[in-house]
Amino acid sequence: MIKVSGKLGNALKSAIDGAAGLARGDDVDARTPQHGTGNPNQAPVAAMLGRAGALGAATGLRSTVALASLVVRRNDGLPAALGHPAAQVAAAVACAGELVADKLPATPSRLSLRGLATRLIAASLAAAVLARGGARSPVPAVVIASAAALAAAKIGHDTRRGLDRRFPDPVVALAEDGLAIGLAALGS
Repeated sequence: MIKVSGKLGNALKSAIDGAAGLARGDDVDARTPQHGTGNPNQAPVAAMLGRAGALGAATGLRSTVALASLVVRRNDGLPAALGHPAAQVAAAVACAGELVADKLPATPSRLSLRGLATRLIAASLAAAVLARGGARSPVPAVVIASAAALAAAKIGHDTRRGLDRRFPDPVVALAEDGLAIGLAALGS
């Protein structure tokens, strides 16, 4: 084996270590240099995108729960005005209102054009807030969250219709509420 030393050897070792990390699926940003050239406020990409997916899926199930979770937890990506306690109360009330309204027979389908548009907008906003709080570009997070919201809306709708045949609708709806809240908590 050939031994390479000096600056060239260190550069080659760093390149090999970096390539090995990428092959393993390591997050590139988790390997920022320790000598201060990285942004300490920047969230690792994979973690942020996973959280955006969770927020999007939560939004697909309940349109307000992800944004409400970010406001209640005072995410760093929110505008300063939304860090006020009154904003936290308003977000919690809006979310609770949706959780109640979801159980009413007159509530329109989440798969209607209005229902899907609302979910896409809310998922996009939640992802943008999350990315901003992690000092990241919002575009990848918005794409992931929007796709997750659409998928969760369809899967949630179909699952609820299928389970309604075996269980009372309020029971299924409450289970779905719990899943949406859990995903929002995970993402925020």
